[in-house]
Amino acid sequence: MSVDRLDLGDHVCWTFDDDAERLAAIARFVTAALGSGHRVLYATASLTPEALLADLAASGVEVEPATATGQLRVWPAAELSSTTRLEPRVAGAPQAPQGGPAPCEG
Repeated sequence: MSVDRLDLGDHVCWTFDDDAERLAAIARFVTAALGSGHRVLYATASLTPEALLADLAASGVEVEPATATGQLRVWPAAELSSTTRLEPRVAGAPQAPQGGPAPCEG
């Protein structure tokens, strides 16, 4: 399955040969989601949020406008817990999720 053809509710587990391949998949997924007006909440354990956002921007993802509106948010996975609850909102809504996003990598 192509990463840019996922639908809401799809669950996928991919493995990657290297960081460049993983970043390319993340960038395609985020670009497709943002382009469809979805909100992207990403928890990262392997990079700092700032490093991931810089990598996404270098890959052509429109990071700046999406983070400014809250459509794209990135958290360190260590700050999340198993009780963290995600409250869905319309993309760009000023309200943050209750407690942050559900814990996951990617």
